[in-house]
Amino acid sequence: MEKSLESKLLQILEIKKLEDKAPAKEDEPFAEKYEARKKYKQILEDIAQAKEEGDDPKFLKAVLLASIARTHFDTDENHDAGVRCKKSLEMFSKIEDPLLLFRGINWVGLMLNYLGFHAVFGERFYEGILLLDSAEKIYWAVKAAVKKDPSGDWNDLASRKLERKLYLDSVHIREESKALIGEYVKGELLAKLLSHARTV
Repeated sequence: MEKSLESKLLQILEIKKLEDKAPAKEDEPFAEKYEARKKYKQILEDIAQAKEEGDDPKFLKAVLLASIARTHFDTDENHDAGVRCKKSLEMFSKIEDPLLLFRGINWVGLMLNYLGFHAVFGERFYEGILLLDSAEKIYWAVKAAVKKDPSGDWNDLASRKLERKLYLDSVHIREESKALIGEYVKGELLAKLLSHARTV
């Protein structure tokens, strides 16, 4: 499904451009967000109907759920955003291929960040701080990788080995953070991120 995966990821990137457009009408500030969400959901439905097995469809579902979550946050639908974030992380946790899992590292960080803000807004401050702390660690890991190799193509599978090494070198996730995040992903996602990387 490699070609199909890449074509759908390009499709998602094109929808993101629509999502980021300035509102065409002042009295409909979220029209582009709603339209983008509709398109994301359509791709999600297409993948579900295809009933394909393996990590590629799981990866696409995780990315699409994260994209939908982002539109919910942008339109102040925080409850729905939180639900989608958790589903996205749960889907990422089911991916077995370490190359694909690490390819989604930015999305994992984004979802943890959103959930952290959601917790803080709900006055669950300790939970929020731990989630934001983990998201920040992922952010610095990615930033360090880009700084070391600014020309690197993060969509190139050849760069995955470097990505894993830089991730392990840069990120030290606290035990309490792992336990807390485990509430959302059953403790599997971060464990996989670490255990897969150590096998390389």
